[in-house]
Amino acid sequence: MYTAVKFLELLKSFFTLWCTSFIFVYPLKHKDYFWLKFAAITVLFAVAALIVDLLNLGIIEATIIAYLLCAFIFATLAKNRWKEVIYCSIWSVCTCKLLLGVWSVILGLSGRPVVITSYKAGLAYLIYLIVACTLIGLTLARFMPVKKEYHIGPRQFTSSVLLLVIFELMDYIMYSHSYISNNIIMAVLIVGGQLYCLTVMYLQQTLFTKSSMRNELETLNLLLKSKKEQYELSKETIQIINQKCHNLKHQIAAFRHIVQEDKRNEFIREIENSVDIYDSMVHTENEALDVILTEKSLYCKKNGIHINCVADGKQMGFIEPVDLYTIFGNALDNAIESVMKIENKDKRFIDVSVHVKQKFLVISIINPFEENLEFHDGLPLSTKPSDGYHGYGLKSIRYAVSKYNGYITIDEKNKCFTLTILIPLAQRN
Repeated sequence: MYTAVKFLELLKSFFTLWCTSFIFVYPLKHKDYFWLKFAAITVLFAVAALIVDLLNLGIIEATIIAYLLCAFIFATLAKNRWKEVIYCSIWSVCTCKLLLGVWSVILGLSGRPVVITSYKAGLAYLIYLIVACTLIGLTLARFMPVKKEYHIGPRQFTSSVLLLVIFELMDYIMYSHSYISNNIIMAVLIVGGQLYCLTVMYLQQTLFTKSSMRNELETLNLLLKSKKEQYELSKETIQIINQKCHNLKHQIAAFRHIVQEDKRNEFIREIENSVDIYDSMVHTENEALDVILTEKSLYCKKNGIHINCVADGKQMGFIEPVDLYTIFGNALDNAIESVMKIENKDKRFIDVSVHVKQKFLVISIINPFEENLEFHDGLPLSTKPSDGYHGYGLKSIRYAVSKYNGYITIDEKNKCFTLTILIPLAQRN
């Protein structure tokens, strides 16, 4: 009878874990054949319960198996990175243990056995579990992800692991000392402490989500602000082209009446200079990138800045145009601002490179500089006067790049500023 009761308790634990895993994995972005894989994982849960029962494993061993199962679920069914897999596993297992603890406390306070000894007790727990998981699934598990994804940073990940350690210590103390049967007051305090740990994790997730949204809003504000500048630049570009075309029209008309060879050659050189504007057109096989680089190239040409561009735009199709504008617009604006301060016009150059290396998209922008740079949080401080957008250029770049799991590095050797952006392509189609 003891073995049967123990097995029912194990089955109850694993079924609860199965339910909590489902409510946290379902709102995320699914991989292919989601339901088929989930059906196979359901069988895996049943097999795991049998193994734990046959091997007579203890609390620690059973807990390790539970985390491994959850990690396998989130890695197999959802599009997650390893940090998100661990984070979701923490939520699933801790929620499972909290639900089991609350139920045991309810039974302990009512003076009933905390184990399932009859079909009525089993049915009561099943109703409790369905109601609890439905409420959690429709609220907590549904609204915590942002656009069906978790973005867990180092600080949030470290804090979550520390809270997990505290949660598991309380769980081990409660069941190893049989507090539910012997000291219900202590059991209530421990379950309350576990609930507090999960509450802190939820508040932490909310704060980091709001911080991420605030960064996105700042980026959008910057883009809105830059629309006026982009419009003025576009007008200036059109004026340059119109002026060139107007001059070219008159030069061709005058060319018909020129007899002297030296004057004819001079006019030919002027016409060649007029059509040199075509050299500023950039063709990378990415329309959005072409527009950005062409506008910046025309501006550089007018201001005596030589810009070299070797870019494979075909590799950048997965990046949204607004993010391309954020990355290249801010990076080139910073480079232009820097080289404009160089008195020697021969040193006014900007090198732009976009290529693929070892399954990484590599974006490199290099320019010389003369002023002294000061760094804060790994980024150089802006030398522009504060206008409410002080220092947000490189922050906007870093934020846009982070959306694609990339990162930026900055080097300033030999009075040459190098901005390098790496974006992994391993999971891109």
